[in-house]
Amino acid sequence: MKVFVMCVTIACAVAGKIADMAQGAKFTQCINKGDFMTKTADADITFVDKDSNGCCPENTIPGVKLQSKYWGAQVVCGVEGDGSIGSMTSSGSAPDKTCNYQSCYVMKIADKIKCANGDAPLLSGCCGTEKASRTFVSDCKSYNLNNKVDTAGDDASVDFCSSYHKDYSSLGWDGTATSSDDVLGSDFQVDKFRAYASCAKGSPSAPSPASPSPSVEVSNAFSATFGLATLVSVAFAMSLSA
Repeated sequence: MKVFVMCVTIACAVAGKIADMAQGAKFTQCINKGDFMTKTADADITFVDKDSNGCCPENTIPGVKLQSKYWGAQVVCGVEGDGSIGSMTSSGSAPDKTCNYQSCYVMKIADKIKCANGDAPLLSGCCGTEKASRTFVSDCKSYNLNNKVDTAGDDASVDFCSSYHKDYSSLGWDGTATSSDDVLGSDFQVDKFRAYASCAKGSPSAPSPASPSPSVEVSNAFSATFGLATLVSVAFAMSLSA
């Protein structure tokens, strides 16, 4: 694998691919927010160092906040040492602004997200770059979400997606029941992450999770089409059990 390194003043830029990184590895650099929203894990992107105060340069992000119970972005942050999800914060202002993203990790889950025509999901966890017309397959239900990520300059507004299988109630949970096993040493245990059944899951198991609801810690766009599909799915399940 060719690696290109360029250092400008105090920041270094390294070209590479998320796909080449180990699953669950700690991610300590920053990604251009445009690349995050438009490129896949197999694409060449440039990783940039944080500054001495722990902040990503303006227009770059360390990832987006991990969403409890959902599959989504492929670089996630806000993870505490005990596996719980904390806050991504900053204090002060430039040039003395400091940032705390907690721990960020590589979460390669392209195999858990299903896009139309076999397309690969983006680093953002979305299928397709257009917010108003995502291209998830019909079995894959999704939310459009947005994170305002603190940087060394202005906050970076980043669109991303979370998703789950439409038959989550019969397919059951992915992962384990506790977050205490999500972090082992310096790695995130992706297979232990507790989430609604992924879009790739296909065989029923128990127990069934409660009805999904969007995170209150990010803004989201909940489409009328998605809401109608969920109601129809629930009504159909109730008719079968009656």
